Amino acid sequence: MQFIKSIWGQHHIKMLIVTDQAIVSCSNFATGILISKILGLGDLGIYSFVWMILMITSSLQQAFINQPMVNEFITLPKEDTHNYVSKLFSIQTYTACMLSVLAIALTILLQKITFFDTLLPLIEILPFLIISYVMNDFMRRIYILLNNMPKVIILDFIINWSQVTFLILNIHNKNLSIDTILKVFTLSYTLGVLVSGLDFFKFKFVFSDFSHILKNHWKIAKWLLLTAIAQWFAGNFFIISSGDLIGTEAAGIVRVAQSIVGVLNVFFIALEYYVPSKAGLIYNSHGKSALLKYIFKVIWIGLLICSLFTGMVFLFSEQLLSVIYGNSYAKYGLIITAFSGFYIIVFTGFPLRFALRAMQDTKAMFVAYIFATVFSILFAKQMIMAWGIWGVIAGLAFTQIVMQLWYIKALFKKQQINIVQ
Repeated sequence: MQFIKSIWGQHHIKMLIVTDQAIVSCSNFATGILISKILGLGDLGIYSFVWMILMITSSLQQAFINQPMVNEFITLPKEDTHNYVSKLFSIQTYTACMLSVLAIALTILLQKITFFDTLLPLIEILPFLIISYVMNDFMRRIYILLNNMPKVIILDFIINWSQVTFLILNIHNKNLSIDTILKVFTLSYTLGVLVSGLDFFKFKFVFSDFSHILKNHWKIAKWLLLTAIAQWFAGNFFIISSGDLIGTEAAGIVRVAQSIVGVLNVFFIALEYYVPSKAGLIYNSHGKSALLKYIFKVIWIGLLICSLFTGMVFLFSEQLLSVIYGNSYAKYGLIITAFSGFYIIVFTGFPLRFALRAMQDTKAMFVAYIFATVFSILFAKQMIMAWGIWGVIAGLAFTQIVMQLWYIKALFKKQQINIVQ
């Protein structure tokens, strides 16, 4: 018992983080499977496009609010935290409302140039979904910065498993629509905001005099905002184009593949919690050479883990699809294997971006996404028309390769280093 207490005392924060990510990743995995079973590939593709719009608004909020907030918390005197959070909550509220308007505008714009007219019936619920999602994400991030991981775990459990429970209860409901699913998800995120609100009521919310915070956030966010936009197009242009050129079923297949390989998200998110802070400390204490040696050590370990996972998927892909989704999905086994291989490439981008962030070189990330976006715009149609869904996977892989080559160029600029110790 004393040994267990000793381990808990030394590593309880890490253990709580792993517990939280297990809750989130398992629920996301279950949600992906259940939604696929309920909607079918065609409607699943439409649902995926709604989620893409939600993700771009979330990325913009993280770029303007969450990431600068982390930097502010590091340097802010503890006695000023209350005042800072009070003002930032007001900014976040304005930001959430603006993002919901942006999402509606984006949906209307995209339906003029592609098949996004299928999303217009969902436009009424979209702003409420976005506001509840980004507000919940903001409050969750505050808890993390305040080292209140138990509250984060409670919130994530309530939100994610309420969604899973609803989907399980409706697994055989053939009349369940995308609109109803999104309304239930909105209610779950709103519940999270209300639960968090019990703690946030102690703050005195200030709806003026926050120009100084805006100025500080903008210094960090100006490149991050542009990067978020470029990243969204670089990562999603092939999928959007596939829906327009070969049907929404293609986006549905990609969504199924993402659900299967989503198991790796536990590993990716753990990296997000641990590696960036360690990379920053190494860079500030020992310089660029030590940082790059650490980053490439992370890459070698991660490649081994991702490769083992891909090998397992390759051996059992058809069985996995049959058991999880049904026999009709077994024919997509090779596609799932290819997509898991693609995630090996995706992984290597994480440590490289962490290194660039540690060096505060967000401009390099933005330029990389611009190159990837240009590549996507130039070649998406030709690749998809020639190779179908295989063109989508190849295009996504090539965009990652384009970006990571630029990351490496930026990291090794004027730097000669032996990365093998």
